[in-house]
Amino acid sequence: MMFENFPGVIGVIDCTRAKTICPNKESAMTFVNRKQFYSINVQDVCASDAFITNMVASCLGSTHDSRVFENSNIADKLRDGALDGIILGDNGYASRAYLLTPILKPKNAGEACYNTAHRRTRCVIERCFALLKRRLPCLYLGLLTALVNTLVIIVATAVLHNFALIHREQCPDDDIEDENVPFDIFAVADSSGNAKRQLIISRYFA
Repeated sequence: MMFENFPGVIGVIDCTRAKTICPNKESAMTFVNRKQFYSINVQDVCASDAFITNMVASCLGSTHDSRVFENSNIADKLRDGALDGIILGDNGYASRAYLLTPILKPKNAGEACYNTAHRRTRCVIERCFALLKRRLPCLYLGLLTALVNTLVIIVATAVLHNFALIHREQCPDDDIEDENVPFDIFAVADSSGNAKRQLIISRYFA
């Protein structure tokens, strides 16, 4: 489904942590995120209806969101032009020509309008995570399986989530707080990212 508030957007991206048991004592700390629990850092890209279009479920909990993206197949496809369009992410990502982030300190009305449209468009990924964890609370409560099975289960939850959306299954009303780790600015925007962002602001938001 298309995004109405933002031109050219084909998806929104973010990561969430799926709780696990300690899968390997020798490398335990690599699974510990900044909230100090064992996890897998799960990257999702979703459409405007919260349908998951891409998932990476193989990165350790300590892996930064930006690093997950830069080493993902969707990043390769966007860089190579195999995917036509842009995705939106928060400031934990570096701004690229194909991944646009908010402006940290907007200096004019156009930049403020851009940030507002960015926020309204990107909020669907938070709704996606909330739906996913309400329907399949193993991601929130924790997976007690061996690592190889845990990764398969995480992917399976995305398939079941999409199936539920297609068939309009009711979602439980339980309010589950996402265990996402607050971002910090990890990667520096490149010139193409800044140029694309300013071009969009001048065309659509100024």
